[in-house]
Amino acid sequence: MQDTDYISVVPLDILPSPYGCSVFFKTPKKVFVVNMDSTKFDNIKWALDDIVCERPTTFEFIRSMLEGMHCDLTRVDFYNEKDGVFYTRCTFAIQGTFESRIVEIDSRPSDAIPLALRCGTSIFIDAKVHQRLKDVSETYYKLKESL
Repeated sequence: MQDTDYISVVPLDILPSPYGCSVFFKTPKKVFVVNMDSTKFDNIKWALDDIVCERPTTFEFIRSMLEGMHCDLTRVDFYNEKDGVFYTRCTFAIQGTFESRIVEIDSRPSDAIPLALRCGTSIFIDAKVHQRLKDVSETYYKLKESL
């Protein structure tokens, strides 16, 4: 990870949208939105609502697999955004018998977000990326009110 400033983000909600679905995140200064395909809605909504399915979802399975391999998802970072497309990176800490290591893997937000939620992992955004994003607080609260 580059030596840069990151801001903690809190997943606020996921709502249907003309794009498919919109995931809203809150920081101390603004709310921003990540739009994605509607097929991602259930995995994120279930993770946000802490719903455990009778049979494990893909992300519950991955969480269990990571635990079994003594590997922790330590953070997820939004490290770039270009033309409404967000780029995320997952950081894993692997605990070995003789050594430990940190591994960073680029990921789609639609994979990184539900995995972070299932693992109870913090999500961050690069401060420079955050600064460029529009505050959609008003839009979010109007949409939420209309549902």
